[in-house]
Amino acid sequence: RPLTMEQGMVRANGIFTVWDDGVDTIVGMTLGGSIGVLDDLELGLNNYRIGSSLQKNYEGLVPVVFYPSAGYGNIPIYGRYRFLQLDKLDFAGDLILVMPIDTPFALEVALPFRIKPNDRLSVDTGLEVRGTFGSAKYADIRIPAIVNYNFSDRAFIAVETGVQFINLGKSYGTAPNDTKGVAMPVGFRAGGTWQKPDKHLIDLFAGFSFPTLISSAAYAQANVSRKAIDFGIWDLFVGVAFYTRPLF
Repeated sequence: RPLTMEQGMVRANGIFTVWDDGVDTIVGMTLGGSIGVLDDLELGLNNYRIGSSLQKNYEGLVPVVFYPSAGYGNIPIYGRYRFLQLDKLDFAGDLILVMPIDTPFALEVALPFRIKPNDRLSVDTGLEVRGTFGSAKYADIRIPAIVNYNFSDRAFIAVETGVQFINLGKSYGTAPNDTKGVAMPVGFRAGGTWQKPDKHLIDLFAGFSFPTLISSAAYAQANVSRKAIDFGIWDLFVGVAFYTRPLF
């Protein structure tokens, strides 16, 4: 998939997630939607953007938590503009406004960057900076590294890692499992595509990750260091993305 959809294409996606944050196991689902306004401009209400990390859980057009207690997540409104598209390189910019339904207002700026050594292999990286405002003011910085390999035109596998700088600032969360410091995620995902000629196509994908597997972070409330390698926080997800043909 390119970093932006073709003009007139519409994507509707759903992601079902089981997430253990180190304290509770949380079950929920996120529905989102995006549209290609121009070949280089994409708008949406979504946390699913091609070439980016999967961002926060339970943010989208309809983000719902089922367990351990029912609730709703935040709604991100984003715009992406692709500045550059070459045979071996794509570069874009994102602006995301996160509407405060469950947590305070947040603003995110991202610069997704894709390197394509050949037709089978691509590497997604860049910079993602998110600031959260309100009574708790803090920032998160992500530098993702996602290596994608296409077995064919219809199947892929990917490995995701990178560096995260978590909860930077003078005031951040006070929950026992909130952390502050540097962390490295490790994750895997795979998927496939079903396409009807000259019509819609469907992507199916699933993945598993340890969002802060390797960490120098400390627990925010007690200022106690976490384990350098911590398997206690994990994320399992299954998703589907439906793409229309260009409608205009």
